[in-house]
Amino acid sequence: MKALLISDLHGDQKLLRFLPKIVNDYDIILCAGDLTNFGQPEGYAELIDEIMIDKTCFWVSGNNDTQQEYQYRLKNMQNIDGKIVEYRGHKFAGLGGSYQNYEAQNFGPSLIGKDSDLSGCVLLSHIPPSLKLKYSPVDIVCHSRLRRANPLINNAPSAHICGHLHDTAGVACIGSTKVIKLAPAKFGEYAEMDLDNLQVDFKKVK
Repeated sequence: MKALLISDLHGDQKLLRFLPKIVNDYDIILCAGDLTNFGQPEGYAELIDEIMIDKTCFWVSGNNDTQQEYQYRLKNMQNIDGKIVEYRGHKFAGLGGSYQNYEAQNFGPSLIGKDSDLSGCVLLSHIPPSLKLKYSPVDIVCHSRLRRANPLINNAPSAHICGHLHDTAGVACIGSTKVIKLAPAKFGEYAEMDLDNLQVDFKKVK
């Protein structure tokens, strides 16, 4: 199953023209937040939502999203903050927002914690892991023999997709968990991922 991975759109207008051209190439769209800049430009999040009509799209909010508003207004994008959901044999878990800004508006940290069993899940969050990781610009394989203690989750997910930091992107490993740190979509960056083997390919809008 092929997934489109995007994060940190920040209201970029070029994406409104580009996304409709590629979304049909994917089985699922995963968005790691920051659709807008605190709701601006007005109506942008709803336009992105319209592009996702008849698509399966899971997302979590970022530190620049007003989640309490979006969770009622977005009809086609499913916010999975604080949830573990299944789609076509794959499990997805969501941790929305930013610990610095909107933790009070996002329920993930209280519902999905260190005792949650996320083994086999794809974890979608806005904030990347707090560990200092060295990201590879191309795909790598994460082996269980490289396992380290995960300070956040004991039963670690198979993959962790995240965004937020605009100057860092690539793939890293925390034990057998593959961390996919996305570059900002507002710079024309996105990725595609084969959810069956976790292979990732980073792409740029031409």
